[in-house]
Amino acid sequence: MPSGLSACDVSRTDPLTPTITRDNETVEIDLLVVNDTDLVAIECKSRLTLEAVENHIALLGKIKRLQPRYAAMNLYGAVAGIVIDSDARKFAENSGLFVIAQSGETVEILNAPDFAPARF
Repeated sequence: MPSGLSACDVSRTDPLTPTITRDNETVEIDLLVVNDTDLVAIECKSRLTLEAVENHIALLGKIKRLQPRYAAMNLYGAVAGIVIDSDARKFAENSGLFVIAQSGETVEILNAPDFAPARF
């Protein structure tokens, strides 16, 4: 299991996002980055709240079912925000999600060095 997002070595975005529809059910993904074995579904918010994190976790449980071509891949989750509520950050990391924040003109991963991401 990767210890950091860079360990996933994702290299491209999936052009079929942000919407997956199957069997009259639709999910929207802000950003899906992939390589041959891993994919990371990222929820991006100007203000990241606990509710947004909970909703993203629910969405992660549907991606492989709704998009079977991802069924054999390692699915990881991430949330990103310009402003991140402290309860949202803690819940996201405790749930195994990468937490990404704006830092000047770039972004940084806020997870602790010993963070181990969950596979969904």
